[in-house]
Amino acid sequence: MNKTFLFYWFIALFLPSCSVYNSNKLLSDSKEPSYTIESFQPKNQDETIQPGDQLSIKIYPNDGENALMSIASIKAEEIPTKMDDGFTVSSTGEIRLPLVGELMAKGLTTNQLSEALTLKLTKTIQSPYVEVSVTNQRLMLFNGKGAGQVIPLAHEAMTLMEVLALGGGIKDHGKSNQIRLFRMENGVRKIYEFDLSEMNNLKNADVRVQNRDILVINHHPRNAQNTLRDAGPWLSILTSGLVLFSIFSKL
Repeated sequence: MNKTFLFYWFIALFLPSCSVYNSNKLLSDSKEPSYTIESFQPKNQDETIQPGDQLSIKIYPNDGENALMSIASIKAEEIPTKMDDGFTVSSTGEIRLPLVGELMAKGLTTNQLSEALTLKLTKTIQSPYVEVSVTNQRLMLFNGKGAGQVIPLAHEAMTLMEVLALGGGIKDHGKSNQIRLFRMENGVRKIYEFDLSEMNNLKNADVRVQNRDILVINHHPRNAQNTLRDAGPWLSILTSGLVLFSIFSKL
């Protein structure tokens, strides 16, 4: 058997291992970054409604008299049920409601949508009172080496520290001084970085998160350990191949 052929055959088997090395890394630093890490500023405007949002819309007549009475009611059975089914904003940014028809919701805050609905319902309902809220607010947390989960936002004032607590804290090999926040602002994706490794940076724990944020915790790659793990099967094949090569070379 041609020794040169055997040599190239072994190389062909070993090279694919390079493609699986750290193949599960996610949103790590780019070799030639085209982005910048922004200086975080507290948001100065309310978040707007986007396609895919699920809205709870509650409508009361007489300036919300029934809503107020339900809050003051002693008997729980007298409290009206909440509209949990809600309305989903379409891909074009619209919602469709009885008595109103189609209404553009994309780009409006919940308060602005409430005002728009109140104006339209005035023609059919006496002194309407409208409450609008987004019921499926969530963010994505990638904690450590690619482990991801969706964190529901229980309220509008949820902080970075609360999200990390819900996600199980900083995982093994995670870098608490490299917590990246990806946020869409005015159609532009911005990246912010926070350090929670020391008590001097405790103010970062109070940063408020918002709907559709992406949080990524960088991690130590453990290069030697990962190399041995990823290349192990190929090294086994290579070792077996070298044994065969040695046998055939002596023939």
